[in-house]
Amino acid sequence: IEFNITCVPNGFYVNKTTKYVFDPTPSSSPCFSHDLLTCLLEASSSFKKSWVDCVTELSKRAKNLQSPITTLANMIQDGKLDQITSIKQWNVPLYTNLPGLGDVPHNSDQNRAEQDALDTFGMEERGPIRDWNEELQSIRTWPTDTSQQAEAKARAIYRVLNDFQEAATLGAVAIVQGHFPPINNMEAEKSHVFVYNNIFFSFAVDGKEGGRTIPGDPVAHKSALHDLKNVSIFASFETKDIFTLAMTVIDYLGRRLVAQSVIPGILQGDTTFKLVYGSVEPANEIKMNDLIHNKLKELAPKLLIAERSMPAVLLPEDTEKDEKNLENEPNKKIGSNDTVSLCAAAELKGLQGYDSRYYVMEIIRMTPRDANWVDDDGLGYRGTGVYNAWNKENEAELKKRAEAEEKLGRSCFSERKLAFCLALLRQELVTHFIRNQLFTMTREKKIKLAIDKIKKEKEEPATNISKDEGKNSSPSKKIEKIKEKEEEMKSKISLSSEEMSEILKEENSLVETLRMNVNVFLPYKGCTDKNTLEKDEELVRKASLYLWEKILPSIITEVKHGTFSPRDGSHLTDMLHSTGVNVRYIGRLAAIAVEEEAIDKNTIGQGKERRWRMPLFFLDLLEIEMVARAIKHYSSFMFYTNSAITLPPGPTLLSLLNLALSNCSTAKNKKGLMNKGNCTKTTSKTNKSEVSNEVIREKISNVAAPENGIVTSSKSKNKSAAKLNGSESTNNKNVTNDSANKKEKNNEASTANKNKTSKDGSVKENARQTKEKKLKGKALIPEAPNACKNLDFDSFWKAIAAEVKERFRYKLTIFGNRGPNESRAKLLKLSLLRRMCQQLGIRVLSKAYDFESDCPIELSDLVDVFPIYKSGLPA
Repeated sequence: IEFNITCVPNGFYVNKTTKYVFDPTPSSSPCFSHDLLTCLLEASSSFKKSWVDCVTELSKRAKNLQSPITTLANMIQDGKLDQITSIKQWNVPLYTNLPGLGDVPHNSDQNRAEQDALDTFGMEERGPIRDWNEELQSIRTWPTDTSQQAEAKARAIYRVLNDFQEAATLGAVAIVQGHFPPINNMEAEKSHVFVYNNIFFSFAVDGKEGGRTIPGDPVAHKSALHDLKNVSIFASFETKDIFTLAMTVIDYLGRRLVAQSVIPGILQGDTTFKLVYGSVEPANEIKMNDLIHNKLKELAPKLLIAERSMPAVLLPEDTEKDEKNLENEPNKKIGSNDTVSLCAAAELKGLQGYDSRYYVMEIIRMTPRDANWVDDDGLGYRGTGVYNAWNKENEAELKKRAEAEEKLGRSCFSERKLAFCLALLRQELVTHFIRNQLFTMTREKKIKLAIDKIKKEKEEPATNISKDEGKNSSPSKKIEKIKEKEEEMKSKISLSSEEMSEILKEENSLVETLRMNVNVFLPYKGCTDKNTLEKDEELVRKASLYLWEKILPSIITEVKHGTFSPRDGSHLTDMLHSTGVNVRYIGRLAAIAVEEEAIDKNTIGQGKERRWRMPLFFLDLLEIEMVARAIKHYSSFMFYTNSAITLPPGPTLLSLLNLALSNCSTAKNKKGLMNKGNCTKTTSKTNKSEVSNEVIREKISNVAAPENGIVTSSKSKNKSAAKLNGSESTNNKNVTNDSANKKEKNNEASTANKNKTSKDGSVKENARQTKEKKLKGKALIPEAPNACKNLDFDSFWKAIAAEVKERFRYKLTIFGNRGPNESRAKLLKLSLLRRMCQQLGIRVLSKAYDFESDCPIELSDLVDVFPIYKSGLPA
């Protein structure tokens, strides 16, 4: 039954309209009502019955509410969890432990079986491939005259960038897994670039020698995130005629990939695009473009960046190379004293595509280098010197470690030190520092004006008193009246509009002097004028010392007062960034926390107690964050130098988790911590799964390797395959191992007896055939590569402690020690597991892990490995 409803200011009613005739007048039974629901309920009995049934069912569900964990598990089972969460969760509920769910069978699914063959890795299946760049840049040209237009523009930009982020993440995972070939497969692997789904992918490594002002893989690794952050800041100003690319940085299995939208014409050759601003290499002359320079000059005051004159060639080449260049280009002045005026990082580049748009790239710096991390590396830099003593004490140890790891394929010691060239001050700190300077100047100016007024008014009452009162007043009464009038003037003192305008002018002039040069403390000259360069460096040193002497102690004070209380490592990072503190300073915060805890302990030992004590959670949180980040960098080094473990990453990740979370007293000198002989399991559930796994392995091992295209079955031939699988598993019974060894010995004994009765030639032939069959059986189930196979507890924590010392300049006091803090570290194992999973991109089952055992985590507990991405989505 169909009903046509008319809406009038008073309510709703059923009209006389039919399928062929329009008549808005009320019908014979109009069912008039002020709300639509009542009108429909009166008009249709079937709708009324369905509505009552629906309300009854909802009331039943409201009375029998499920627990949040059960609801979460149901959503995971239905595949809806990732649809409501922006970031994948690190833990997955264990279905069998949830009430009412029961076991979830793994049924056959044809669609799932065909997923690998039909997966498009983020590319849309219907229609043409999306042109991300054209779509984004056209939206950025929309007008924003009204609030509705501005809202529509913001929504469209967010939608495009979000879609780009999802497509780039899926494409990066496919590249790491080896699904796509590079477009330059003839070059070195680290220089490979990929184009898929109109997205340009590249590895965040120093691929070409001589192409960077600061060489090295660590520098390239850091610069990717700096570029991403600065691109989003630049795009937020919506500068006309200057465009930025859509960009995403993805970390997956030790590889960092940079995904960017494609500049029109950049893949078609040098004739379709051109470099109009900056230089490709530091030995080339910097090109200038008036449009880009003027736009950057407009943004410089907003970003508090100073404009400085710099050499046209940042790092000139040798004289011999200069002479050769002169022969090829006689009109070029190599090594001349030409200068250019820059108000941005010297590495910034401007390109013009064949769409006639100007694009800015490699916006590596918008703030200067942190002078606290400027070490004496022989280049003549002069930092604040707060780490000089630490460097003298630990530099030899760090250099020795770097030389040892360089043989394994890691960056050398000099490149690691150059990575601190990208240890930059945060924009929040620069803003906070300048505001503090302005506040100090304004306060001093107001105090000075007030004192001048008081002195001026102080003379006037003294003269009036001497004229009016004369001899009638005593000297003591005169002084008292003068003091009273002075106190009255101090309370009523105020500044005139002229004085306030004068203060504002001084503030504006001071802001101009506080704008910072972002090219100081670098391998090239930050300014051609030596005096100006010294002033710029001194200003940066003041800002860095302000962070060291003011911000960090204030954070410790707020922690003791309870006003700075982060929940976890992610929240800690956000809170530190909001105050202008970089994550590299958590080592310094931890060192102060250790000192405060020692003071508290000594005070309690003396029978006293401080009013504001240092809470123990803060040091625990800082060390968890440092250890998790150090393990992330350590695992990235493993995956980067050993590509064989990328496709089966489970064994290596399992070993890392077990090495970090196992009991240090029982895990001593046990390598790998995932082999069958090193793990002790006591639970009945695990033993049950071990038996089933062993049965499956025996069935697989019964099938011999194919010979001449025919698959034969032989249990006695391939016992070595079952033995190999048993050594890989972490959950095998000793009884099963003993029976397998006995059977193998019996087979070998019977084979030996047969060989004794045969001739010498037949004995050798039988032995050769037996060996080949064993090798074929092993080839069926090869051993998965594990980069941590020969790594024990002590060597692992030694490497992690060295990683923490190098990156955070701090010595661990809780983790990796068998001292008095061992019991304290045991209480933090679950929190460390959570933060490690978040940093490494691992998903594990939610269950009660036994951290007192050698292997608290099994291979079956690892659910998934997901990429960690960062994008320039607007806030």
